[in-house]
Amino acid sequence: MRLLVVITCCLCMAIPCRLVSLDGKGGESLPAAGLPEGEAEEKRDLSIDATALYGQYNRLIWSGSLAQGLDDFSYRLQSDFSRSNDFGYRNSLFYNHKLGFAGDFTPSEKWRFSPDLEVRNDSYGMFRNPFYGREEKDGADVKFKTEYTPMPMRWTLDVAGIYFHHRLDSSPYQNALTIKPSRSSDFYGAGIGLGWEYVWSASNRLDFKTKFSHYHYSTG
Repeated sequence: MRLLVVITCCLCMAIPCRLVSLDGKGGESLPAAGLPEGEAEEKRDLSIDATALYGQYNRLIWSGSLAQGLDDFSYRLQSDFSRSNDFGYRNSLFYNHKLGFAGDFTPSEKWRFSPDLEVRNDSYGMFRNPFYGREEKDGADVKFKTEYTPMPMRWTLDVAGIYFHHRLDSSPYQNALTIKPSRSSDFYGAGIGLGWEYVWSASNRLDFKTKFSHYHYSTG
């Protein structure tokens, strides 16, 4: 799961670097062809927001986002993290992390592509639970939406996938009732949807939609 987080971070940071291209020499940027200088700068607006809090028991809360809008592409990268050491009770340490990426790509007036990705990782201490000591949760969501509008028709294609892993690790306070040192379960899901619409007037239209989904659940 940590490898998936690293790969997603690299992918999300690489996409804006590939799309942004500033021409110029000596540190001076030139406006895009056919656009006034002020409007060209506006097209490259970059927004960075970050909040961090630190407190007792090494408690840390972090929330940060990076967003940018370009001529035909906009994106947002969001990161949320919180953690704490044992807060007055043994085995109460916890942390949770979420990383998300959302984009909107419009290569033409008729075509629009929107990716949405999110990965999560949580870990919680279970205090003096006699059976299990920690609860671990990992998850990932992936969504891709495509819209094509050659009027008077409109086509949509939605593809989505989900992964969730849940694990209970053995307790440091084991006793005779502990049957297994750990338990885990996995859930995988995937879905696809196709839509078509024909509009021949403001009040008359014909549409067709179909969806297919599949999931798998296992325990160990």
